Amino acid sequence: VSGFITKVYVTEGQSVKAGQPLFHLDDVTYRAAVSQATASLSAAQASLATAQLNQRNSQDLLAKNIISQSNYEEVSNALKSAEANVAVAKAALVSARENLSYCTVTSPVSGVVGSINYRVGNLVSPQSASPLTQVSNTRQAYVYFSVSEREMQTLVGDGTTAKSLPKVRLRLSDGSEYPAEGTIQGVSGVVDKTTGAITLRVDFPNAEGKLRSGSVGTVLVPTQTAGAILVPQSATVELLHKKFVYTVDKDGKLTF
Repeated sequence: VSGFITKVYVTEGQSVKAGQPLFHLDDVTYRAAVSQATASLSAAQASLATAQLNQRNSQDLLAKNIISQSNYEEVSNALKSAEANVAVAKAALVSARENLSYCTVTSPVSGVVGSINYRVGNLVSPQSASPLTQVSNTRQAYVYFSVSEREMQTLVGDGTTAKSLPKVRLRLSDGSEYPAEGTIQGVSGVVDKTTGAITLRVDFPNAEGKLRSGSVGTVLVPTQTAGAILVPQSATVELLHKKFVYTVDKDGKLTF
């Protein structure tokens, strides 16, 4: 609904629970609409009671042949119209109460409040360019990363579902490793035509809220390599995305 913000109950970075009020909009117009819809329903119910009374009286008169069948049908149709008017009035009251409830904006999930884009006195509406705020659910963190089609085939192996993929770990932007392992729960069914990459989603438990929406890191996927020679990374040189290493020949000379 549209309205001026009259109260802001939260601040940026605050933890909130599902259903907790975040904002309140000016609700004078919507309360008046509820009162009007309530009065309309009362009037429709009164008209229905009158129509029911007329229908019962007409039924007795018809039984005594005092009125014609057509007169009785007119009274019966008036009763149906009154019943329909009551139904319309009830629906209008439900709609008015629903609009009034929207004046108190509550959090749909438990999480952390992001940036608050509007303050007290601002006019907001369904056409507003930005949301009032964004609440991030911190109980579970979704981490997205991409692999090439060839790497995906190596990961899947003989399996065909995400459940067959190994557990992964996450290295944070500061170089530390996230303590909990993540489970690959989703695999995109479409290969990006421009990059040849497949997007995967990893679910990490995040009860302490250490992972936040929009953060970046490095997903560590365990792999097995047979017949490889282990070389310390400090002894390698990387050029153009390729790694080179010096070797020592039988004469004790370095060869690149």
